[in-house]
Amino acid sequence: MLSVHMNGSSNTGTDYTTVLYGKWYKDRALANAVFEQLSALPAATGSGNIATRAPYQYSSGVLFKSNMPAVMAETVFVTNKDE
Repeated sequence: MLSVHMNGSSNTGTDYTTVLYGKWYKDRALANAVFEQLSALPAATGSGNIATRAPYQYSSGVLFKSNMPAVMAETVFVTNKDE
């Protein structure tokens, strides 16, 4: 299961992508595969790739209750003026 999200921040310069997972043993392969693809996104400035934050565990009922591999992809910051 892949849940795609867009982030927001009071800092309009914030721009990175990450992946959140529930159970590392179940979600690891999917988290890494999605993170690899997101890491190739272009930066909002048009120069280089988007900044990344390594995948991390997130306490979400959707992720923890899923029997299938499940991750949340935080794709972009809609509050970034360049997005």
